[in-house]
Amino acid sequence: MGMFRIYKSHTLDIVSLALSSSTPSTTVLQAALKTCQLELQNARHQIRQLQLENEALRAKSSSSTSISHRSSEAPAWIKASILVPFRQDIITRSKKFSAMEEFWGYENAFLQPCPNLVPTIQERYESVDAYNRYVTSLLYTYFPTNLHPSIESLVAFKDAVLCQASEFRSTLVSNARKGGPVIYTGLNIPPVCWQRSCSRQHESSCLRLLTWNPEAKPLKYDLYPPILHLDVSRKSSPLFYNSALIKTARLTLFGSTALSGEKLSTNSSGMKWGPLKTTSGLIAGSASIVSDISTFRRPSIRTNRKNYWNRL
Repeated sequence: MGMFRIYKSHTLDIVSLALSSSTPSTTVLQAALKTCQLELQNARHQIRQLQLENEALRAKSSSSTSISHRSSEAPAWIKASILVPFRQDIITRSKKFSAMEEFWGYENAFLQPCPNLVPTIQERYESVDAYNRYVTSLLYTYFPTNLHPSIESLVAFKDAVLCQASEFRSTLVSNARKGGPVIYTGLNIPPVCWQRSCSRQHESSCLRLLTWNPEAKPLKYDLYPPILHLDVSRKSSPLFYNSALIKTARLTLFGSTALSGEKLSTNSSGMKWGPLKTTSGLIAGSASIVSDISTFRRPSIRTNRKNYWNRL
């Protein structure tokens, strides 16, 4: 306001000077009025600039206070102050990217420019380089343009997205394990398949999920079909028909209420994301979750992910 008072005083001086003449001409009055208008315009511009600076300071203060109050729950990458203004964007889009496109780590897709030649869905599995370029192109699609420089050159951004993806995976696996009775209902699968505390390494009904060899003599599955290893070379339509995958995909998008039969929460990710189409990433992620809670050791998931690529 001090700046405004200075402009106001100067403007009044100009008006007083113009009117002090016994016979002020129209030209003098017009010149005085024009000067006043310019001064007023400058004052308004200065006021607007000060308002913007105040808003920025208030936002920064609010973010700092909010983060300090929630230090126990704020992700570690928030310490990188350069990312604070994009916190919600990073959290939301990282979750969607993990759910719909790439459930596992994709470290090599970062710190790269947007590729000029993007592999097709079929070509992406021809080599590791092709797959990384495909995922890189998706990152540029999922995140807004103001974050594209961060995708290409900011290590802190890479760490932030991967951190959120990891937390999202852990939550989904935990929720899937809790929802095991519903996910596997009607399939006559014993609880030993999804309970963390049980040893599953000798449980044949669990290993059946992962041990079918398409080149071997066809087996009859009295409980349920294998999740990953259908022989798509002969017929692709039955691929991923396992009902456990459908329920897991619903859990991924809409949370635990999707398994309980209750009305879907408007706060669930799937509802916020709007209309969605099933993607190969969603299917592969669902298969990974079910595999994770149905096998006795984590390394097998990585192996089966490779087999999934080979048979897609």
